[in-house]
Amino acid sequence: MAYADHQHSPNRPQSAISEMLAPLRPLKELNSEIKILLIALCVIALWGLAIASFGLPALLWPMKLAVPGLVLLMVVITWSM
Repeated sequence: MAYADHQHSPNRPQSAISEMLAPLRPLKELNSEIKILLIALCVIALWGLAIASFGLPALLWPMKLAVPGLVLLMVVITWSM
């Protein structure tokens, strides 16, 4: 019955693992602008690693990936007129 008196709260760790991970938990939820910024920074960092690993051909990968979307955009613009 000792556990019946304790209510679960996010500030009170419930196990030894929770106590160890408590300092790693974020203090507050990130807002959407920060999430978008972090995603953009991660993409740029991955692109930089690809350029460092594979050289100049990695500079062209984003352009190669954008071509199908641009072709589709031209088709949609043409059909809408």
